[in-house]
Amino acid sequence: TTNEPASEASPPSQRADTSRSASLRWGLAAAVVGAVLASAAVATWFLHSRDRADTPTASSSTSATAANNADAIAVLPVEVYANSGDDWLRLGLMDLLATRLRAGGVAVMPSDSVVRAIAGVNDSDEALKRLSGADGLRSVLQPAVRRSGDDWVVRIDIVDADGRRRTAQAEGKNAIATTDDASRRVLALLGHAAPGDTASADLDLTELLQRTDAARLSENLDLARSLIEHAPANLRDLPEVRERAIRIDLRAGR
Repeated sequence: TTNEPASEASPPSQRADTSRSASLRWGLAAAVVGAVLASAAVATWFLHSRDRADTPTASSSTSATAANNADAIAVLPVEVYANSGDDWLRLGLMDLLATRLRAGGVAVMPSDSVVRAIAGVNDSDEALKRLSGADGLRSVLQPAVRRSGDDWVVRIDIVDADGRRRTAQAEGKNAIATTDDASRRVLALLGHAAPGDTASADLDLTELLQRTDAARLSENLDLARSLIEHAPANLRDLPEVRERAIRIDLRAGR
C-alpha cells in the first residue's frame, strides 16, 4: 500500500483560530482608524468653533443677512502712536471696534481670523493689501490711535473693495471711550445706526476685557490669565470676565 503524503493544510480548528485572529486584528485596526477619524472631526469642529467664538449670535435680521452673504468687514490691528506701555491698544482697541460694529448690525470678520491672516506682517499698509483681495470682504478698516498731550485721537480709515476711502475721527480723554465714539461715526458712514449709547459705563471693566483679549489674540495666554487673576475681586466675578477666563482655558486646551 502506498502511503499518502502528509497534507500541508492546517487542521480545521487551526484555520478557524487563524481566521478569528485575523478578524480581531482587522477589527482592532478599524477601531483605531475610527477613533482617529472621530478625533479629527472633533478637532476640526473645535477649531471651527474657536474661530467663530468672537462672533456673537446675530441679534438682528440685518446682521444675519450680512453674515449669510459673506458681505463682511475686517478690522486691522490699530497703529499705536503712544508710550510702550500702551502696546495692548493695538489688538485691544481692534477687538473693541469689531465688537461695537457687530452690536450695530455689521458682519465683522473674527479678530482671531484677521490676526492669523496677516501673521508676519507688521506694516498696516501691507496688511491692508493682504486683506483687500479676500473674497466676501466689502471693506477693511485701518485704525490708528495717537496720544496728543492728555488727549487721545482715534482715526479710522474705511477702505472699500472698490478703493473708495472714508474717514471717521474722534478725540477724547480716554482711549476706550474715544474708540467708542469713533465706532459710532463709522457705523453712521456705513449706514447703520448705533444701538443707543455704546460707551461703557465702567471703563475699568472694558479696559480689563480688552487688555485680556489683546493678550489672548497675541497668544500670550499666561498674561491674559494673569490679568484676570490680579484684577479686583468685584471685576473677576462678573460674567464677562468669567467668560474670558473660560475662553483662555479653551485656547490653552484646559
